[in-house]
Amino acid sequence: MDRDFILDSTNRHFDPRVVQLFLDACQTKQHSDYIVTMFHKEARKGPGRMTSISLLLKSVDETRYGLSDWISALFEFENWLKLKARNSDLEMMIGYLNCCCESSDAVSSEATLVSVLHHMLDNYGFNGR
Repeated sequence: MDRDFILDSTNRHFDPRVVQLFLDACQTKQHSDYIVTMFHKEARKGPGRMTSISLLLKSVDETRYGLSDWISALFEFENWLKLKARNSDLEMMIGYLNCCCESSDAVSSEATLVSVLHHMLDNYGFNGR
């Protein structure tokens, strides 16, 4: 997705259209709350450093999973990290989910991204930062 779509004309704030795209893809209120928090964290990075959202949208475009699937998986991943008292940045989480996408054929062609994530976490773990 074009970076010009991610940021508004000032290049300092997210374009409301991209925020709405994410909110429309949320399946639950908890997912919506997670997305709002994610955008706030990204916005605090400052202009020119809000690349995680672009990376996420690029990853969605390059896999068979849709934005809603990715949001669900990121939400589950964040919950897993909290349970394990670990932290990660969004870029690392996206990278791990990309690995999950690449391995999904080995798990099941019908597997959801969330189920592949759980399988990978159970079998290989994740250290975070």
